Amino acid sequence: MGLRTLIIYDKVTNEAFMNTLVSRYKYLRLLQLSNYGDESLPSSIGKLKHLRYLGLEYSEKLKRLPNSVCKLQNLQTLSLMLVILPHWLQGSMNTLHVLIISDCKNLKELPEWLPTLTCLKRLGISYCPNLLSLPDNMHHLTNLENLKIIGCPGLYKRYQTMIGQDWNKISHIRTVAIEIEE
Repeated sequence: MGLRTLIIYDKVTNEAFMNTLVSRYKYLRLLQLSNYGDESLPSSIGKLKHLRYLGLEYSEKLKRLPNSVCKLQNLQTLSLMLVILPHWLQGSMNTLHVLIISDCKNLKELPEWLPTLTCLKRLGISYCPNLLSLPDNMHHLTNLENLKIIGCPGLYKRYQTMIGQDWNKISHIRTVAIEIEE
């Protein structure tokens, strides 16, 4: 079947390279890109029909993800580090089980539509110091079993187990871990 896992740490990775990669490795299940060099991933990424994990990190130029990413019907995990939270997540991912948001220093709020990711089982948020709250309708995430928050002082204050002012918004989640690191 061919290559299933590909991890690339290179700033020269760009749209032309990705188009070649997509046409050559159609059966990829895991794709991790660091230091991606263009403002957007190519729309051809939607052709990776078997992709289950997409990780994007330290890609400072990356400003948007193409709408074709919502065609990744087997995508179960999206890991974003130092990139934007893509709008196409809204209501388009009925298979996403894990969302990891890390080191997004400028992220001030999560979108109100986040709870439309009804298959989400695990949500991890780490080192987003300006993030002050979670969406009000977190109770809609009925399948969410695990919430882990690390290094987000604003969230730590509001969602502390049993005593935080907004603890009731996440108290239905089976496992909640909120840690502050200074």
